[in-house]
Amino acid sequence: MNNNLIIKKMRRIFCIRLIPSALLFVVSMGLGFWFPGGNYFFPRPLNSRSHYENFYNRDLPYVTVTVPELSYTGCRYAVNGLTEGYYYYTLNDGFCQFYLLGKPYGKDPLPLRPGKTLKGRLVRLDPKEYRALLSFMAEDLNWTVSSLERMAAPYAVSTLPYPFYLDLLFRLAAGLGAAIGLSDFLGSLFYLLLPEYSPAFRFLGSPEKLRLHLAKAELEMRHTVLSQTYALYLTPGYVISLDPDRLLLLPVSSIAGIRPLPGLAGPVLARLLSGTRLPLRAPKKLRVRITTAEGPSCVIAFCSEEDVQLLLDLCHEL
Repeated sequence: MNNNLIIKKMRRIFCIRLIPSALLFVVSMGLGFWFPGGNYFFPRPLNSRSHYENFYNRDLPYVTVTVPELSYTGCRYAVNGLTEGYYYYTLNDGFCQFYLLGKPYGKDPLPLRPGKTLKGRLVRLDPKEYRALLSFMAEDLNWTVSSLERMAAPYAVSTLPYPFYLDLLFRLAAGLGAAIGLSDFLGSLFYLLLPEYSPAFRFLGSPEKLRLHLAKAELEMRHTVLSQTYALYLTPGYVISLDPDRLLLLPVSSIAGIRPLPGLAGPVLARLLSGTRLPLRAPKKLRVRITTAEGPSCVIAFCSEEDVQLLLDLCHEL
């Protein structure tokens, strides 16, 4: 069976399918890891006397911390020239901690802000912005930059607004893409190794019947193809679809009914299946639902009404 022409073509299709499935999985997982995590509902508790650089975790950015009175550094945080927030700091036991707080609505930043519990993200400051912040503070406090640098670290608790729900939606989309890519990869790999279990052969019955149908279909496909359009083959005994999105081997003898599906091709197919031949120009795709004597059905897209008529004639001859 492994040397069967149809099996070889299907295996080639499954091999090709592995590539986009693997790429989708890798890209989705990469994007999921690239963006910060979403522990918004379960922030990590921190102590304001802790060294924040020891607790920085890009995948778990949200934290809560109860801080004492905060002093304004005199520096603002700007994006595209617009002020988005202000830098504050604390000095505890000879160690400096930074906090990035939102600007008060219509007011100037307070020189001192009372202690409170903050919920925000533990972020790493931009090196250039951090150096500028140290320089400004050293000049304001009449210290040296090196002395201030020894008692500080480029990390801060930021309470600025962050598009958490947009980030969560993106991560869910990335997870869904990874799940689809992995499932399609594993499915294609399974059917590549064991093609006899492919859904394309669901109408052929037991393994013994499958071997007989494959041998007969291969013989007809090599010598008595009545019509071939793209990846759809019509032979005296079979409908063979090698379309990567719709693999199928269907015996004509098992067809119990054909009906058009709604769409642009509906009126044309309805008149065609009623026995009226049409000189009209056919749509690009004529989709029909084929029911079998055993009960299951399938959808096949034909490229011309002549192929549909040919399949009807084959069914009537049996």
